[in-house]
Amino acid sequence: MAWVTLAASDVQAAISVNEYTVYRRDSIQAGQADPITQLLTDVTNLVRGFAGRCVALGPVGTIPEKLKNAAVDIVIYRLETRMKREPIAARKAAHDNALDILKLVGDRKFDLEEPTIPSENSVAPQSLINPRTRNFTWDTQDGL
Repeated sequence: MAWVTLAASDVQAAISVNEYTVYRRDSIQAGQADPITQLLTDVTNLVRGFAGRCVALGPVGTIPEKLKNAAVDIVIYRLETRMKREPIAARKAAHDNALDILKLVGDRKFDLEEPTIPSENSVAPQSLINPRTRNFTWDTQDGL
């Protein structure tokens, strides 16, 4: 499965250019860095945290392609709330749905494939359940 880098162009593709420009202009105060860079990093780390519970992680700074749209929805919602405006209902619903998907990933109920190029520091999660040893069999029981 492809692991991709979340980029500002992904956010631009999800909303209008005018809306993106307004978000960036209105959310940057004098002396502040562009908030989109930090938001992309934060959301990438969030997604990697959930994905790492079920598969080995891809290269640093990447997320599973299947989770890119969910990550973009979270970034857009955080951009809106950064500007202290009430997000429209559709954006809030998309954000909540994205978080629900990440919870499914963390619970191993959302199918993610291993990355084609795993991170050097990542190891695939191991099962913590050990098989049971049968103590009672037909040969060791006398009938009741």
